[in-house]
Amino acid sequence: MRSALARTFVLAAVMPLVGVPVWAATIVVDYSLDTTGIFTATPTAKAALDQAAADLSAAIISTPGAVTDTVTGTSGSASATYNFSWSYTHPVTGVTQAVTNAALASGSITVYAGWRNLTGTTLGQGGPGGAGFGGSGSGSGVDFTNAVNNANALGTANMGRGSGPVIGTLTGNFSGNPIAVDFGVGYGNIWFDSDTNNDSTTDSAGTLASSWHFDHTTGVAGGKSDLYSVALHELLHGLGIGTGDSWDNFVSGTSWTGPAAIAEYGTGTGLIDVGGAHIASSISSTVYGGILGGTAGASQEVVMDPSITVGTRKYLTELDLAFMQDVGWQVVPEPSTVVLLGAGGAVVAACVYRRHRRGS
Repeated sequence: MRSALARTFVLAAVMPLVGVPVWAATIVVDYSLDTTGIFTATPTAKAALDQAAADLSAAIISTPGAVTDTVTGTSGSASATYNFSWSYTHPVTGVTQAVTNAALASGSITVYAGWRNLTGTTLGQGGPGGAGFGGSGSGSGVDFTNAVNNANALGTANMGRGSGPVIGTLTGNFSGNPIAVDFGVGYGNIWFDSDTNNDSTTDSAGTLASSWHFDHTTGVAGGKSDLYSVALHELLHGLGIGTGDSWDNFVSGTSWTGPAAIAEYGTGTGLIDVGGAHIASSISSTVYGGILGGTAGASQEVVMDPSITVGTRKYLTELDLAFMQDVGWQVVPEPSTVVLLGAGGAVVAACVYRRHRRGS
């Protein structure tokens, strides 16, 4: 699986936990693993990432279900129990981390954030976490087969969360009985480039500030890459865009077969980038605006194409939202029918988002 002077960059998907306002889905950004200290030293960068997480949380109106550590399927006197775990990539070291307590509250998605020295024009990477399981059981014959089948169904309902994309499937066998449990979005990871001049050394605060535009409340300075825009793109990879089975099922070469995006754009032909994990380059759509940021109705290059022009900012567009809908999220309606939402209510993949020069 995958993940002006207007240079264009290509996008590839210890501090306290920060939660965004509570919506149907709440993306919680966890900064505790960012040992670089960049987010601590740069509160505007942290605020930009938090805002991107908040805007995506506001876009989702379906609630991922609560997750429990175990499920048990039974039939007659037989039983099969699965014990689940999650995993994600450490945002600084790149080492896979296990979350052995798989329990999650309804609506909760946790994304671990940090900085890394990335090469070339790569601005950031992000993606969903993975999952794992172990099992135990008792019984034999038809009853045990039925118990395993029941555990498969219960496991998918649990780890699939009932809303959102399928990221992958846990497979195996239990005494010859096949195991297949789909899992969705529970954890994710995101990191940003801390070596913007590609000298293999983490940038000083001054060098970072000369390359990155951190403050999402002000216009993007010329010659700088907008952190909010990159965060929005990489968080979307963490939500399954370009990184999960639900995405792959609609990709056919450079064509997309998902109904919502086709209805929004008019065709699926040529809608996917040749790498298979992005919307094709230079495709524009209408900015949603309002609760999701930006000026509603403006035309803009989509968030989920593979690059962003330096000195510009992107907001969620109608086509980005249509792709979210196709992979399994319920999203806010078209602006003409929108109502304000009230409170209540990731096999690690990574993708690259890069800078580029206009016209290249």
